Amino acid sequence: MSNIVKLPTAPRRADGSLSVGVFYRVYPGDDAIDCAGMSPAEYGAFCRLRNQYHRQEGPLPDDNTILTRYTGMTPAEWKKARPAVQAKFDVGEGTWRNTLFDERLAEAREKSEQARSAAEKRHGKGKATVVPFAGAPGDADASASAVPVRSHRHSHTESEGREGAPAADFTFQGEVIQLRQEDLDLWRKTYHAIPDLEGELLSIDAWLVEQSPETQARWHKKTVTCLNRAHQEEIRKRQRAEEEETMGSFL
Repeated sequence: MSNIVKLPTAPRRADGSLSVGVFYRVYPGDDAIDCAGMSPAEYGAFCRLRNQYHRQEGPLPDDNTILTRYTGMTPAEWKKARPAVQAKFDVGEGTWRNTLFDERLAEAREKSEQARSAAEKRHGKGKATVVPFAGAPGDADASASAVPVRSHRHSHTESEGREGAPAADFTFQGEVIQLRQEDLDLWRKTYHAIPDLEGELLSIDAWLVEQSPETQARWHKKTVTCLNRAHQEEIRKRQRAEEEETMGSFL
């Protein structure tokens, strides 16, 4: 069983595309064994460097000033923690490298390219259609479930005289999910209980990247299902919090 770590902000490459390291898998069992014996401070520093490694898609510089900043430690704290953290990396030629991280990044790049190629093939075809937008069930404040939203793979109409819309047309650009501003605004209104819609979309997009081309072709339906679930869970959380607060006022 693995957990998917999502970085707090979405790093992008120079061309504006999402870094493949925005998400990465952590296996708690392996992590507990590999990092046994590390103090909480040492483990925290290691996790922060692991995040940065994936964020920049490559090895870290062997520079104490930069590494201190990455770990959020003081120079004295980093000096004390460095030996244990350094043991998890291959240090040489001015860099800190981790073979396992490199393997996972290479795998992510391969999946990303496969998803990109499949998406490009899909987006260049198809007539203009409207995909039914399923609103959040059970939420009276949400927009009606019949509100339509264009699927980006169909909204590049032949009548527009182009094979595909330029990237600038999309406000949200993931590897699979791409949305125009009006569609993003509609989803934000419909799933208003989700505190960070873009973050949720990034999580779903990362999951879609690892799925089959057939599943990716149904990205809209899958995304709506995931958003509905997240929306309802947030509503339940708020209801539980309100109930606990009400009960507390009587104690």
